[in-house]
Amino acid sequence: MKHGFIPISIKEYVNLHIEHNKDQDHKQLTEALDDALSAYQHGVKCACSNPIWVIGSALSGYACFTCITGEAYPEDDYEIDEACDSDAYQESHIDKLRSEQVSEIIRKHPDNYVEKLEEIGFQWFDDDWEEEEEEERAAVPQTEYQRSLVTFFEEDGPLTHELLDAFQAEKNADEPNYPLFRRYFKQINRNLKKLILWGLDRYPTDSSLLDDLSFFQEFDNVLSELINRYKTACLQEEDLDRFDSLVQDFYISTIESGFDAYYELEEMFKKNTGKRHIIARQIAELQESEDELPNDIPF
Repeated sequence: MKHGFIPISIKEYVNLHIEHNKDQDHKQLTEALDDALSAYQHGVKCACSNPIWVIGSALSGYACFTCITGEAYPEDDYEIDEACDSDAYQESHIDKLRSEQVSEIIRKHPDNYVEKLEEIGFQWFDDDWEEEEEEERAAVPQTEYQRSLVTFFEEDGPLTHELLDAFQAEKNADEPNYPLFRRYFKQINRNLKKLILWGLDRYPTDSSLLDDLSFFQEFDNVLSELINRYKTACLQEEDLDRFDSLVQDFYISTIESGFDAYYELEEMFKKNTGKRHIIARQIAELQESEDELPNDIPF
């Protein structure tokens, strides 16, 4: 069992959470917990390489207990019972490991410790984020397509091919209104997500829509959905050149969340097939690029 956690079912936790957070949407929280649990069961790890905390990850992004809370170990904290069958937390000393990592990096790399800390999961923010937010707040629809999409995002309505075509056309415009659409991604707009998934139901191999879902993953816990959609696309795509691109996109879109798409795809496709050869080639190219990296940085 995860060290120090109190096991609880998803249903029980949702009811308990909503009892103290009346504005929380029951369905949205349940879906987020389902996604986080699926990610945990798929072996997704925190950026620091420790197992994720399912409940915390559902609320604030995939990460372990320590990285989310700053505390060394849970104490009277809840965890979904299905995730409490792992002894990974009993064997880890997260607080000691993180402090030792930080101390060692600052000691060994005083001139570029920021870059090295980012490699183990630290994030740094600057004024660019504020500039983006100002652009997004000021953004207004400038075309008929944009007006129809904003109406759908904010008021809901029927999903149609015309709406999907408008979405695709605006993304491929010569001067896309990036701040306008970025605003709805950051807001985790449910109608935007619904439109992307509706499009993928009809065009499962569409790389542009998969990119949109991948971008949505930066703001919402949709990793399980993203993995399943990419797997479906890889199964259905018959053009090997497009399959090649899909495989690479699948790996890039999920590796930072701790999911190894190459390993998954190797299990899906038989040896001595065109698709398996492409997967093997990409794995070899990745290994070659990693082998070429210097083992240490001279000073």
